[in-house]
This record gives sequence, C-alpha cells and structure tokens, in this order.
Amino acid sequence: MSKIDTVAGSFDLLCLQEVSRGKEGWDEHETDCFMWFTHQDPSQWRGVGIGIARALFDSITDKTACRRGAAWVVRLKNHRRVILCSLHCPTGVTVGQYHQDVQDFRRALRKWHPELPMVAGIDVNEVVGWNSDESDGACMRSGAKLDKLLEVTSGMHLRPVPPRREDRSLPTHYPRDESREGRHIDAIFVRMMGGGQVCVKPDMRLEINTDHALLEMYLEIHKTRPAVWVDSRPRWVATDTPLPLVRDFGDVQQLAHQACQPRRRKDYRDDDEMRQLIWDAKSWWGDILSGKSSAEVANDVQQNLTDKFWDVARNWDEDLQLRIQNLQLRPSALTPVTPAEVSSALSGMKARSAVGEDRVCVDLLRRLAFEQSEQLCGMCTEVLEGGVLPEPWGVSLLALLPKCQSPSTPSDLRPIAMGSAAMKMMSRIVMGRTFDKLREPCCHASSGKSRQPADLIGTFTRLRDVTREWRAGVIAAKLDVKGAFDYIDRGKVADFLQARLRDEQDQHSLRFWLLLLAENSMKGSAPGGKPVQIAANRGIRQGSPESAELFGMIIACELQKTRNAKSWAAPGGAIDDVPIDVGCFQDDIFIWSDSGERLERNIARIAEMLRALGLSLSAKKTCVVVNQYYQGKRKIKVDGETVEIAKPGTCIRVLGVDFDFDAGTSQQCREMMGRIWDAFYANKPILCGH
Repeated sequence: MSKIDTVAGSFDLLCLQEVSRGKEGWDEHETDCFMWFTHQDPSQWRGVGIGIARALFDSITDKTACRRGAAWVVRLKNHRRVILCSLHCPTGVTVGQYHQDVQDFRRALRKWHPELPMVAGIDVNEVVGWNSDESDGACMRSGAKLDKLLEVTSGMHLRPVPPRREDRSLPTHYPRDESREGRHIDAIFVRMMGGGQVCVKPDMRLEINTDHALLEMYLEIHKTRPAVWVDSRPRWVATDTPLPLVRDFGDVQQLAHQACQPRRRKDYRDDDEMRQLIWDAKSWWGDILSGKSSAEVANDVQQNLTDKFWDVARNWDEDLQLRIQNLQLRPSALTPVTPAEVSSALSGMKARSAVGEDRVCVDLLRRLAFEQSEQLCGMCTEVLEGGVLPEPWGVSLLALLPKCQSPSTPSDLRPIAMGSAAMKMMSRIVMGRTFDKLREPCCHASSGKSRQPADLIGTFTRLRDVTREWRAGVIAAKLDVKGAFDYIDRGKVADFLQARLRDEQDQHSLRFWLLLLAENSMKGSAPGGKPVQIAANRGIRQGSPESAELFGMIIACELQKTRNAKSWAAPGGAIDDVPIDVGCFQDDIFIWSDSGERLERNIARIAEMLRALGLSLSAKKTCVVVNQYYQGKRKIKVDGETVEIAKPGTCIRVLGVDFDFDAGTSQQCREMMGRIWDAFYANKPILCGH
C-alpha cells in the first residue's frame, strides 16, 4: 500500500478492491499519507479496503462486512461522518451466484446507518455500459447481472456516478494477457452526496503494478458546525477613561461585557496555518469520540458527572437552610470590608487567569478597587450582611481536562469548576478573616500554611536512610482517595466549619462559607462540542481559592483523630520509636509500619474515616512496597480488596519523587536528572531553535 502514496498521495478518500492477501478478518495499516483499513473473508483469496488521508482522519466508529465487501463509518476532522465501502463482485460465475453475492452486500448495509452519506467503490466485474447522451447525466445499460446490482444499490439509495463523456468507453481493467482487450468494469456509487463526474486515469496502474485504472471524483462532504465554546480567555479593561459607577455585582457583570475584552498581542500573531493547527490539536480528544457521535459522548459525560456530583438520596438544600437559620447573627458583630482587605485579596489573584461565565475579570476588579473602592467594599459588605449571593456566582464554567495522554472514557476527564472572579475575590476576603481559626497544627499534614511537600519528602528520606542503615524491615503504602474533591460530603464540610467558627464575630463569615456549599450548577461543553449542564449537591468546587486548603484541613483533622485513637496499631520492632507513621498531602495519604498486619489494620481505620466523609480508597491505585529486610505477609487488604506487594526494586512516588527503600541517597538525583533530560530532549527543537 505504500506505493499508492506515490500516485494518490493528494487524495483524501480511497476505496480499494483486490487487496493483496494478508491477515484474515479486520486489519489496519499506516503509511506516510494514509490510514488503511482492510477486511478479508476467510473464503476469499483477496480482501477489500479503504484509505483515509491522515490529516483528515479522526476515527472509525463502526464497521461491517460480507463475503465480498466491507464498509466503515469514518469520522473526519471537522466534517460529518461518512460511510466508505468497497465491493468486489465475482467473475466467471452464474447469474444466480452473482445475485447471491450482491444480496449479501445488501443485507449487510440496507439498514446499517441509513442516515449517513455513503461512497462505494465497486469492482462490478461485468461490462458497465454508459449511454452516450451529450448531457452530463448518464445511466447504465441493463444486463442480467447488472440489473440485480442496480436493484440492490437503488434499495440502499445509492446512485452510480457516470464518468466524463470521453471516459465512458475507456477501459478500467487491463488484463495482463496482452492478447485480451480491456473492459470498463469499475464504478463509483454515492448516497446523499454531491460531486463531480468520474475521471478514469489508466496510466496510474503502471506506477503500482496493478491491472485496474484509478477512478477519481470530487465529493462534497458537509462540514460540521463549529462548536459554540464558552469564551473563558483572560480579559482586561479596554478603556482608559473612568469606569461608570457600579452599585451591585450585577452592574459589575454588565460592565465586564461592555468594557473588557481579551488582549491581542501586537508583536506576533499566528498565521492562518498555525491557527488551524492549534484548532485541530484542541479539537482532538483521543479515543473518547471513537465509536460514538458527539451527542452520545455528551450524554455519557452528563451521566458520569451527574453520578459523581449529585446524591439523589439527600435533600442537601433543606439541611443547609436549617443550619443557616440556626446561626446566631448580630448586625453589630459584622465588621465592614475595608479597602486593605480588597487590595490584599486582589494582589493574590492572577490577571491572566480564565474568567467564569459572567466574564468578570481580575483587571476590572482592580480598576474598580482603585477608582471606586468605597462602592466595591460596600458591595462585599452587603453580601456578608444580607446573606444572599449574586445569582451568577451559583453557576460555574465547567472545564474538562484529560487525566491521561489519550482519554477514552468520560472517567478520564477531570472536571474543573471556574467560578466568577468576583466570587473568588470575596472568598479570599473571608479566607483572610477566618482561615487562621480553621487551621490547627497537625504533624501528619504537609499541606496548608507553614507546610510544604518537602516535609513529607524529607520524612520518607529519613525513613529510608534509617531503615537501610539499621537493616530494619519496613512496609509502606501510598493510598489514593477516589474522587476526593468531587465526592466529599458537604455536610461534613459544614460540620467542620461550624465546629471551628464559633465566635460571634465569625458568624457572618460562616454563613458565607455555608452559602458556597449550596447546590450549584456547572455549564460547559463535552468533547465534540455538545453542551452539558450539571447540578451538584456534593463535593467541593475545584478551582475555588479555598477548596484545596479546606479539603486538606478536613483530611488532616480526621487523620489525626484516627491516628490518636486506641484502635491504631503503632509500629513495633526496630522502628517502634519513629515519631510518626502516617502522613498526608491533601488527598494523598502515606502510611508505613514494620509489619503487614499492623499496616492492614491501620488502612482499615483510614478507610472507615474516609467512609464517614463520603469518600473511599481506590485499591487499583494503591502502591505497597517493602525493603529487603522486611519479613511478613505479601498481600494487603485495602477497603475489602486484596493488593499485592510490589516487586523488589519498585519505587513509591511521594509527591513527584520516587523512593526505593533499597537504593542509596543518589537514587533520587539520578531519577530527577533523567526526568530533566527527558524533558529537555522532548522540547529540544524549541529550546535550541534559531
């Protein structure tokens, strides 16, 4: 097939008959210009196939076959799906056998995706006679076998495409026996498609050593409508004149639509070709669109996210309203928001961050804080005093980020909720007032204020060095919390907030945090461009400024209670004096001990703790390693599932750093240098380009 690249490399779609004998059944190949898909029936000596230009190919969504033909539903980039099929009719057989073979083709395709356009390349193996009418249209002459073929194709709404007038008597098959004359025995049939006439190119057969001519025609395939994506690009105020007076956050939203726009670079702009390449790259979603339409993918994404974010067995808003009604609020206890608080909140926000659905940007808020600081502070104070959030704050822009290089299912997409910049500013103001009271020292957590990932990395470094020096056995596990931010019970988050914000002056801020836990909705687009809208009554909004630290504080608090309980099994043996035997960084939990029994018991306690929060452990992502001095059980139960201890030499990854308990201190350096060089060579054309 590589020879075809030389003669038909400029083509977009190809239908092949008499593909050389190869693998029976379905097969696929790839050359420089085309993606090839073939099928060979076990009863046939040769197969049939199709070719799609690599620049145009997206995926194959369905396929079917009969004895002498096959068809594929092809998704083309930025175009509608189309059926490409090839049929190789028999030669030298009776009329009855010929009828039977074409009927097999009809049975396979008659009710198969009748709504899609189709292109069929058919080796009729009977002389196809075209009338010599001077008009552009033409029809086949009748014959015993051709009549049945035309009956079959018309039943599938296929129509034959006539060649140009000068090509209608030109042979398409040239026998290798020079004493025999060539015949016109090939044709192209189409359905629900427009295009030009067929052009016969007999000389092309000599380039690839075949006895059939090349039939060429232009097809008109409908392009898909461009998806309506929500524009979340960063925005800036586009005017230097003073901004109009604003009275509430509704005016701020209206001003964002009128006075803000994305910034255009003046020094460099991508040309049309580069913009098209960027668009094509952004529209590629791995295998998630393979085998399904955009609407089906949107339904799958909608169902997956609904199952994740919505608890049908709970009426959370009623519970939340009871909590808010029971708060002891005194107007005199509310401290008005000051310009210093607004300035501090805005200084920690990035102007180049994406905007939410209301399109309020950080630059606009900074301009308002400079020009209308009293009005902006008054609006923030009004939110705390009135206990009502602006309606746009309850709607977030849903962004779906792939978790892996090539996502194939909706579960491979990570949902991120991008809220209003005004809501983020308000959250930062309240964070400055309350988070010092929410934070409590925890020796097991390496996230939060005054903590960093290096604390946990240093702990594992010390554990590895001590056990290696004293030849003490150790078993360690990395536990993964399944859907941590998405599944946590909002009632437990509210309990945590109410337990630590008891002072009278904190009640208005507490009410604000509780209002952020109300049922909310997310709007976005699924792969393929179809819109999705999700309602949520559990989980913390990812992307909000308070979500990461708040989740980490809850996990650290509950983990410390679990560790200090009498049911916890402390390490024994040579490491019975280690100061800590469990650590966490938000949803990553690490635990170690000297025996598998103690580790398994402690993991069970952690699983119970997480279950009370609405969370669970993922046994598939759990990693358990030991050093060479460990002696004990080789299988650990994690939340009811059995996990085998990893093979010797396996590393456990601690916040991006791999640890091998049997390796020396240089192991991390070698591993990190290897990752650095891998990243360098992957980006060498950019880093070393001229």
